Formats: sequence, structure tokens, C-alpha cells
Amino acid sequence: MKKSLIILLVFGCCVCSLQAQEVLNKRVNLQIEEQPFEVVLYQLIDQEEIKLSFRNDILPEGLFSFDFNQQPLRIVLPALLEETNLGYRLIGEQILLIPLAPSQVDTYYTISGYITDRETNEHLIGANVYDRYSQRGTVSNEYGFFSLQLPGGPAQLRLSYLGYESFEESLNITDNTVLNKALQGSITLNEVVVYPRDTSANPIAGLATGQLIGLRETQMLPSLVGEQDVIRTAFLLPGVTTGADGAEGLQIRGGDAGQNLVLLDGVPVYYVNHAIGLFSIFNSDAVRSAQLLRAGFPARYGGRLSSVLDIRMKEGNQQALSGKASTGLLTSRFTLEGPIIKERSSFLLSGRWSFVHLLLKEQSRKFKESKGDNGATDYRFYDINAKYNHTFSDRNRVFLSLYRGRDNYDDLTTNSSVLSLTSQGGEPLNYDIDKSYGEGFSWTNTVGSFRWNHLFSDQLFANFSLTYSGLDQESFYNLEELSFEPSINQRDSLLIKGLFRSGIQDLGLKADWQLIVSPRQEFRFGIGANRRIFKPGALIVDLPVIGEEPFANNTINTTELSTYLEGKGKFSSNWEWNAGAHLAWWYVRSKGHLSVQPRLSVNYFPHQRWALSASLSRMVQNLHFLRNTTVNLPTEIWVPSTDKIKPAEAWMSNIGYQYKISPAWELQGDVYYKKMDRILSFLEGVEGFEDWEENVVTGEGEAYGAEWQLRKVKGKLTGWVSYTLSKSERQFEELNLGKVYPFRYDRRHNFQLAAIYQISPACYFSANWDYASGFAITLPLVKFASIVPGEISPPYPIALDPERKNNIRMPAYHRLDINFHFEWNQQKRYRHELNLGIYNLYNRNNPLYYDVRRSLVSQQNTPSTQYDFVEVQLAPILPSISYKISF
Repeated sequence: MKKSLIILLVFGCCVCSLQAQEVLNKRVNLQIEEQPFEVVLYQLIDQEEIKLSFRNDILPEGLFSFDFNQQPLRIVLPALLEETNLGYRLIGEQILLIPLAPSQVDTYYTISGYITDRETNEHLIGANVYDRYSQRGTVSNEYGFFSLQLPGGPAQLRLSYLGYESFEESLNITDNTVLNKALQGSITLNEVVVYPRDTSANPIAGLATGQLIGLRETQMLPSLVGEQDVIRTAFLLPGVTTGADGAEGLQIRGGDAGQNLVLLDGVPVYYVNHAIGLFSIFNSDAVRSAQLLRAGFPARYGGRLSSVLDIRMKEGNQQALSGKASTGLLTSRFTLEGPIIKERSSFLLSGRWSFVHLLLKEQSRKFKESKGDNGATDYRFYDINAKYNHTFSDRNRVFLSLYRGRDNYDDLTTNSSVLSLTSQGGEPLNYDIDKSYGEGFSWTNTVGSFRWNHLFSDQLFANFSLTYSGLDQESFYNLEELSFEPSINQRDSLLIKGLFRSGIQDLGLKADWQLIVSPRQEFRFGIGANRRIFKPGALIVDLPVIGEEPFANNTINTTELSTYLEGKGKFSSNWEWNAGAHLAWWYVRSKGHLSVQPRLSVNYFPHQRWALSASLSRMVQNLHFLRNTTVNLPTEIWVPSTDKIKPAEAWMSNIGYQYKISPAWELQGDVYYKKMDRILSFLEGVEGFEDWEENVVTGEGEAYGAEWQLRKVKGKLTGWVSYTLSKSERQFEELNLGKVYPFRYDRRHNFQLAAIYQISPACYFSANWDYASGFAITLPLVKFASIVPGEISPPYPIALDPERKNNIRMPAYHRLDINFHFEWNQQKRYRHELNLGIYNLYNRNNPLYYDVRRSLVSQQNTPSTQYDFVEVQLAPILPSISYKISF
């Protein structure tokens, strides 16, 4: 399959390249005598059907005569323009005439500045800057800064950004120029367009630079109980899978959630979920941009194996005080932003909190009582985002940002029962059985940063950062059972308990530079240092209750030093490259781990409608995400590489293509292969341990697949269809008898459909449908007596055996969500929005996990242990309504 796709891509590349060359090979007849140059060009357009573009004001004056008979256009054009001070560019099948300035052609000047939003003065990330004459262009960086070198003379500069009105200005460049421009947001809502990049020279570009997650799409697509979430939008992209109903985070191209580098304003975030994964910690009202990289990682990113999700917060409105507030069935939130000093400094404050516990606790209590149990389920969370920025000058700006969030979930159940038996003497034996089940999760995230942007020159931009990220996470499960028979004074007890803790404190210092040498070449380089303190812990016991089990987290201090060099440029108008290396030195317990991580990606544009890409990356991860896969709950801990455990590494290769079928339709595809080594896993079957370091094993993994996405980007109906065919496997010498087994999230087929229909500028309907093969879990299918000769006398304890790892496939996952959105008072001071939606419209039962429950039953008048699989479902059909007011 992979070979066939590669052959198809190469064939398509050759066909498109030949089509572009046919334009210049076309033979034309041209007989002109004493005519203006404009007439010459229009004869080529009308009679020879040559696609020519030009401006009349650049045409030479005077009368011209030419005589060509069946000559190829590649000979005719240079002859026509020989004495006109004009040149031409071939863009696909289009020929663009451009002015040349011979006296200044060897003199280049730098146009630089910031591109901002006119209403808020926020900097725009990835805005396009393009000169129509020289065909040179660039994009603004993550701080809105751009730098472009242009030849002296006339220029026609065009600035554009998704969702904003384009700006054009004619310039006569005679010196270095600072050009700060504010773009006006477009009120046209009948099109939703998302491109990784958009330049006039190459409408399809940047295949290896990542995919922007459309925030407008995030707002428009259906959401869970009204919670619009950028990560839930990422679930609809090819190559991205999840657990059940969004639980357990992003799983990208065969990796687990811990292999994703998630950045909030450049700071790593170690846990990104609310509601056990149903939606993320990122409040969409506070998010300015989000970019997901699945391959072709630039050298400036390091530390993870599978992906990079780079999220940037809004900076705050520098023009006027504004805000919004909303409420739904699960949460309420608010956002307030405005200037402190107009056009120089601003603030942003955004908060969100849940009130579901007010209903959940009472409803869960009633549900448990209906089954003869006691107890309740409680869940609550909050988060807050704050940001301040101040502009000292065009060359200096500082930012201070903070995020804080906390979740707490508890589910406790108790019940009492009586098991009636008969003794050998015929006397009744009544066992009083008291059982309690408990499981819970709690986590706290704290993320903060101080950044200073400094412009050393028109071509050298720098950012200096002081960052902090902290995580305190704990999850537990337990079963305690007490049975007592008064007449014979017999008492039995059992405790099954698991406790997992992650504590991380990450303090970092980093400096990044961006040097724009020319429109064809730029470099990024930087250095960084991180001091990380880990407090991981894991306790698993299955034994008679004796007393409180001791538990302590062992602190591990680590230091990481890193540096990188990254360059990108163009070989020609058809070829782009990005290459570099990321170096990291990890120091722990008097031992250092040095890693060199080369990166290379190449883009080729054989035709205006076609683009091909290829990339190869080596990634190294110095910290590990451990999960107890025998317990099908989110039981994870973060642990570092140590003197005993080496860092994990992966090689990722990718081949991709894009084809612009029409202005409204695009097709994109990728084929990838990833090889992972020294990945970490718990050693299973071990009971009663605390030291995680002595109970882990290292192994290898392999993932490969093909992805396709068909997008409709214009018209009243927009959206996309995505399909991923993939396979992911793991192998550990000490697990599964050393045999290869499927990774937990090895889902062979993934299909996503997202659609948005714009009924009017104020009203739209949206829907999405997901389908995925069931993920793999480990369940005990065999039970046997655990006989230890000389130590335990009959009856022997019963042990459960799964036979092999990940031996069961969950049912296929599928779900349909719909949403209806209406706005009013759009042009007035107070604007209103109403969302009505249904999550899981046809109430598909998608289990979150299966729990193994133990109970005592009478078997041939003898107490016997019975095990049952209990299906746990998290999200049935859920209607939602949310209201938002903005000013």
C-alpha cells in the first residue's frame, strides 16, 4: 500500500511539472507593426490564449514591431521584454510581468514591522506579507513580527491574514523601512477557510510546518455540554486518536498522551485535561492561536516523541475595554480585557468554573440507591488565565502570563449484604459482608512565564523567557471487603489498592533568536536550561488488610541544558527546505545523557495546485509517562530518565502531498513511519511495590500508517472528511513473553466528518461524526489456583490471568454530535450568542473502561469468589444549551 501511494505521488509530481513547462513550450504567431506595447500583449492574450497579467502603468511607451512565426513562447517572451526594463514570473500556467530597476537591482532594503488587529492591537501570528512585483514573501512570527528584503524601486505590498480584510500599498523603496500595520477583521461569515500557510506565490505551502487549528471552527463545531475546546477540534484531524469520549488525551501516530509537547505561551504543560479528558484546560475565550505538528518538527522543538501542540494566549485589548461571559449546563466563564495605557499596555483575565457537582452528587446518590448501594460521585474544577503586556518601544516589549487550574473527582460506593450458607452440621451460617469501592483523581496545574521581546535590528529578533510549570496529580482506586460469621467467629478481609502520584516542578530559562538573512533564507537559534524536580510514586497492593500501607514520594532532581540551530530557505521558487539540529544534555544523579537530534524537511511545488513534502526527524524524550495498563483507569505518573533508565528516542519519517482541486476543494495526504526505542512500561504482575524504578521495563515500538483529508473551504457549506489507516505495536522482553502486542491505542481505522452550514451571517448549523476501531485493553480471561508448595495450605488463593497483553478489543467507537448557533445584536454594543446542541445524538454506548468486580457467592454450599466485568460509560446522550454575551 505504501509503495503504491509513493508511486502515485511521484507520477502526479511529474504530470504537474510537465503542465507548467507546456506554457513556455507553446508555439505562437505574432505579427505587430508600429503598435503600443499594450496591443502586443493583448494579441498574445486574445489570439494565442496566453494567460498574461500586468499593470498598464509599468508598460513602456512608444511603438513596437515584432514578427514571430511558430516560435516557442520561451523565445518570444525574452525578445519582447529585451529593451523594456520588464521581467516575468511563471506561476503555474500564469505569466506575470514585473518591473525591473537595473540601477537598483543589486541594492536590497529591509521592510520590517509588526502586524496587528486594528480593534484590539493584538499581534497576528502567521500573517502573510507579499510583494507582487518581486514575488517575494514572508509570514509574521509567533509575536507578529516580520522582516522582508526587497529590491530598491517600486513594490506592491499585500498583507493578509485568515479572517481579516487584506491590505495593499504601493511603495517606492529607497531605504530600510519600518511598516507597522493593523488589519481589519472581516465580518463576512459565509466562508470558513483554514490553511497551514497562505502566500500568493505558493497557495499550497508549508506541509511540514504544522496545521493551524481553526479557532473559528472550534467555536462553530458541536461541543460537549457547550464547552468549546481546541483539543476536541484536534480530535477531528487525521492521525489523531483518543480513548473513549475524549478521555486520556491526544494519541498521535502511535504515541501516548505523554509523548506530546503541549506548550502554553512557550511553557510546557504536563497535564491538559479537565473532566477526565472530556475537554481540555484551555479556555477557548483566552486562546489566540493553536498549531499542531505531527511530523517535520523544526529544531527549536524538543523533548517529546510524537507531536507538538503550540498554543498562544490572547494578549489583551489595547484599544478599549471589552469582555464576554457565558454559561452552560456544566460551566460558567468570563473574560475581561482592556488597555492599561492605551496602545502601549493591556491586560487579560479569563476564568472558568464548574457547577456540575450541585446536580451530580444528588443524582448519583439516587442512582446508587436504586441498585442497593450507598455513596455518591462528586466532580468539580476551576481554571484562570491572566496576562499582562507592555510595549516600551518598537524594539522592546514584555509579557507576563499565568495559568492556574484544579480538578477533583471522587466516586465512592458502599454496600452491605448477607450470604447464607449451611454448615456440615446443618446449622445456618450467615456471613455479613461489607464492601466499599472507591476511585478518584485530583490534579493541579500552574503555568507562568515572563518574556521579553527585543529587536536588535530590522533582521534580528530575539525573545528571552523565564518560565515555570508545576503539576501535582494523584489517582487512586481501592476495594475493601470485610466478611464476618458471628456463630463461628470467622472473619476475612481483603484490600485491593492502587495509588499513583506525579509531582513536577519545572523552572526554565531560554533565549531564542530569529535572523532573517534574505527572503530566501532565515535562521533560528537558541539556548535553554531547565531545572526539574520530580516526585513520582506508585503503590499497588492486593493483600489482607493488616494496617495502613506506608507511601512516600522519592524526590529526583534533574537538569537539562539544550541548544538548537535551525535554518530554512528556498533552492528555487519550487523548492523549500528546513534543516537543523537540537542538542540536549540531561543530568541526573551524577550521570549525563547527551542527545543529538537532526531534523530535515523539504517541500516541492511542481505546480500552483500541487505540493509535495518529505521529512525525517530524530526525537529524544528525557521524561517518561508511565501508565498501569492492567487497570483501565487514568493511572499515570511522570518519571525522569535516571542513572538506571535511559531516555526514549524515535525516528519519524513522513511523505505528504496537497492538491488544490478547485478554489473550494483541497485534498491532503500523508504516509508516515515511526520507530521508537527505550520506551518505558510498568512490569506487570507485580504486587505490593512502591519503588517504580525497580518495576519498569524498556522496550521498543513501531507505528505506521496513511492519512487522507478532503476539505471544502468555501461556500455556505464547509468542512472536511478525514480517514486514517494505521497500526501501532509494542515489544518488551519482560512483557507478554517477549512477543509483539498491539499498543493500547492501536486503532486500525479512524474516520472523522465535520460540517458547518452557514444559514445566514448570524445563524449556522454544524455537525460532526466520529468512527474508530476499538482500542486494546487487558482483561483477565482465565482464573486458576495459585499454589505455592510449603507456604500456603488449601484452599489456595485464586489468581487471574489475561493470557496475553491487550488481549481484548473494546467495541468500535462512533458518535454523532450536532449544534445550532444563533447571534443577535451583532453590530451593537452588547452582542448575544445562543448554542443548542446534542452530544452523542443516537446515544451510542461507548464504554470508557471495564472494571473487574469481586463478590462472594454460594457455590455448593461453600463461599466462593466470583469475578464480573463491569462496563463503565461516561457520556451518554447529552443535550446542551449555552448563552454568551459580549461587549
